[in-house]
Amino acid sequence: INAAFELHQQIKRGDCPEPDEIYVCAGTLGTYLGILIGCQLAGIRTRVRGVRIVEKVVANRVRAQQLIHQVSTLLSHVDAPIALSLSPCDIDFVHDYCGPGYARETLSSRRAHQMIEHMTAIKLDPVYTAKAWSAILGEVTQGSGKSILYWHTYNGVDMADRIAQARVDRDLPKAYHAFFHDDPFD
Repeated sequence: INAAFELHQQIKRGDCPEPDEIYVCAGTLGTYLGILIGCQLAGIRTRVRGVRIVEKVVANRVRAQQLIHQVSTLLSHVDAPIALSLSPCDIDFVHDYCGPGYARETLSSRRAHQMIEHMTAIKLDPVYTAKAWSAILGEVTQGSGKSILYWHTYNGVDMADRIAQARVDRDLPKAYHAFFHDDPFD
């Protein structure tokens, strides 16, 4: 949510135009709904498009409405209650770029990944963020005159040294230990 307020400040300063559309990955819906809710609260009149990167059972309008209701309930308990006025039509998923399953790249995401990394300094992962770019390339027609913002969710920071020094028993809550010591899918 706060990230949308940062965007609002950038728009006010003239750093960027108010986008007509924002494209962002939609998995468990936290980032997508945070941006959607934040834009509404900040007064940004942008269409936020969640590019579904997981099955519809995880990322869908009903689940999004449930999570929005939970956020609305939480916001109603702050000192100055904040009312959300999002309708179901504000929830906008792009479904055609998910592919055959979770964490599986598609031909279009592979092409987007190669093109963006060849043309820019932006680092994409070949599955999730590449699917968002793939959606932009497939959905936005050249010459549409629309201002499009791609919301980058990939952390490109090399964490190899930190991971190598980590100790599961010391650094993670006990509930997570089984994911590193046992096969979580058994």
